[in-house]
Amino acid sequence: MTTQKQLSPQHQAVLNNQAAVADTQRQIGSLQSAIAQQQTIITRSRAALPDVAALERERQDKLAAVALGQGTQVDLAALDEQLAARKAETKKLHPKIEQAEQTIAGLERKIEEMRGAETKLREQHRMRLRDLLYAEAEVVGAAYIAAAEIVAESYRNINAIASLLKDAGDSTAHVLLPQGYGRVYLPCFNSLESNKKRGMFVTPQVFFDAESDGRGAYLAWRDAVTKRLRADGIQIGEGS
Repeated sequence: MTTQKQLSPQHQAVLNNQAAVADTQRQIGSLQSAIAQQQTIITRSRAALPDVAALERERQDKLAAVALGQGTQVDLAALDEQLAARKAETKKLHPKIEQAEQTIAGLERKIEEMRGAETKLREQHRMRLRDLLYAEAEVVGAAYIAAAEIVAESYRNINAIASLLKDAGDSTAHVLLPQGYGRVYLPCFNSLESNKKRGMFVTPQVFFDAESDGRGAYLAWRDAVTKRLRADGIQIGEGS
C-alpha cells in the first residue's frame, strides 16, 4: 500500500490554484466551441437564403413587358408565387441567424469574464508560489541550522583535540588543522524564522565564526573533551 505524501497548506494552495486555472481554461474552451457551433448555424443559414433580389429584378422586367403588351398577368402571377415563397423562406431564416448572432455576443461576454477570472487566478498563483517557496526555505533553513550546530561543535572538538595532541608531544598535530586554511564561519539566513529563533548568532549575518569564539570558548571545549576522555578512564592532563 502506497503512503500518500502529506502536503503542506502552501503546497496544497498552489495545487488548488493550478486546478482552478485549468478549470477556467476548460470553460473558456467550451465557450469557444459553442461560439463555433453558432457560427456554423449562421454560415449555413446564410448559404440557404434564397436569391430574392434576382426574382424582384425579373418581376420588374415582367411588369415592363406587360406594360408594353409583351407579357400577360398569368406570367406575372406565377413569378409572384415564386417570390412569395422565397420571401417566406427568408423570413424564416433571418430570426435563426439573428438568434445565433445574439448567442455569440452573450458567449463572448462570458469568455471575457472568464479571462478576467483567469488573470486574477494567475496573479494569485505568483503569490501562492511565493508562499510555498518561503515555507520550503523555512524547512531547509531549520535543517541548515541543525547541521550548522553539528559542524560548529565538531570544529571546536577538533580544535580541542589538536591542542591536547600538542600537549601530548605530537608535533604533527597541525595536520588536523593545517595552516592557511582560512577563516572558518557559517552564515545565517536572518530573514528565515527558523534561523531567527536559534538565538546563537555571532552577528545577524553569521551563525558560527571560529575567530569569534575567543580563548574562553576554546578552553571550555578543550576542558569538555578532557572530561569526556577522563570519564572513559583515560588519564589525560594534569601531569599525565
